[in-house]
Amino acid sequence: MPDTRIKLKDIFKESNMLLLTKSMFFQNTARIESSSYMPSIRRGKSRFFGYVYKFEWREHYVPYVFENGLTPTECDIESGAPPGDKRIRGKTYGTRLTDLSTLSMGEGIDTHICFYLPPFNQPPSSLAFLIDIRELGGIVLRKLPVRYYNGAELFNVIINYPVSKSRIVGVIRTLLESSGQLIPQQLELYVNPNYTGGMEGARAVAAYFNGESEWLVVDY
Repeated sequence: MPDTRIKLKDIFKESNMLLLTKSMFFQNTARIESSSYMPSIRRGKSRFFGYVYKFEWREHYVPYVFENGLTPTECDIESGAPPGDKRIRGKTYGTRLTDLSTLSMGEGIDTHICFYLPPFNQPPSSLAFLIDIRELGGIVLRKLPVRYYNGAELFNVIINYPVSKSRIVGVIRTLLESSGQLIPQQLELYVNPNYTGGMEGARAVAAYFNGESEWLVVDY
């Protein structure tokens, strides 16, 4: 039978690439049309619905994510402890569902709304998965020191549920300057064939990032 798995060489080719050209959008995805923000209700945390980045430095990991999606850290269902390097036979592991008011960093997928502000204490990454969370959203996490772009606060977004492969638009790859800084003029988005709508669906997303439709600033 033919091998139908996604291959790295088929991902990073020009025919599978779309350019993102408006820095005001990829440096703050909260500015993109169809993004929305839900303030906290009672003890819960605020939620963001839109597009987010999950930074990654392992290029060989990209095909796996395109085929399987992303999941939060799994844990021992009985004790709630992470499995560590080895899993114990007979134990059941899975993704723990958490109360929104008690979520901690280790219990979800840490994502960002700005491509040029990667996580603290990590080297700059030239790769990032672009994830579409317009339907289920993610939990807004504000960390100190607060960072801003053009006067707007840049926050983290924690996803505490498995992300389907159909919600991963693609992976962004850009160049690093010799200083280790990212080049800001444009981003290369390599499309995930399993994203909803395939290439046409990804083109619609790219249109948001390129300012080809009316946009609004989300009040957060």
